[in-house]
Amino acid sequence: MITRRIKTHWLKVGGAGLGAVAALAGAIAVVKPPPLTPVAVLKHSVAAMTPVPASAVTWVRMEHPPRGTVTAWAGLPLAAQRLPAGTVLTVADFTSATQAIGLKTGEVRYVVPITPTSAVVTLGARVDVWSVPTATGSSAAVPQELAQGVRVIGLYTAQGQPVSNTATSGGLLNPNSGTPQTPALAALAVPGAALPVLMAANPDQTALLIADPSQTQFGLLGSPLAQGGTPHTTHSTPS
Repeated sequence: MITRRIKTHWLKVGGAGLGAVAALAGAIAVVKPPPLTPVAVLKHSVAAMTPVPASAVTWVRMEHPPRGTVTAWAGLPLAAQRLPAGTVLTVADFTSATQAIGLKTGEVRYVVPITPTSAVVTLGARVDVWSVPTATGSSAAVPQELAQGVRVIGLYTAQGQPVSNTATSGGLLNPNSGTPQTPALAALAVPGAALPVLMAANPDQTALLIADPSQTQFGLLGSPLAQGGTPHTTHSTPS
């Protein structure tokens, strides 16, 4: 009888101990913080349609990040709109070069013939634009740099047929025929106020395009041909 009472006593003690352990585990589970997710936070403001390098962000850990938060970095994405410092970046904050093609507010289309030696660039790329006058025997025949950081929004053959971005050894592909083509015309996006200056500075229209990926904004340069002075850089505006 005594032995049975002892066994019953220790069974009760053991059960109480297991209950206490279970209660403690439950309490720990309740107070355990949710997992932290590393998110990208912008260190400084970025203008719209400007590439955002990895060096422009810092990584912080957050309990409940916004939907679509950027948790890994790859490439050089373009900001879809102006992003202030401190922004917790999400996929909605970015666009692609293809999506960025087209005229933005305040821009107009500037279509010019381009030289065969122009850089064969993809749509959405930034280029420097040089005039290549056809006149000879005068200062007008000297090439002049007209603008920097100009966005290419269209490439065409001499017949006005669009040229795709598929590079080949002979140039780009004509989407209609599938044959290699060298672009003969380029459509450029420029601020409306700059178009008259560009047309006056480059009356012969033929232009040389030089790829300039380091430029992220449009910059208009003065031309001796148009202004009778030394070239100078004017105010740059996003484009």
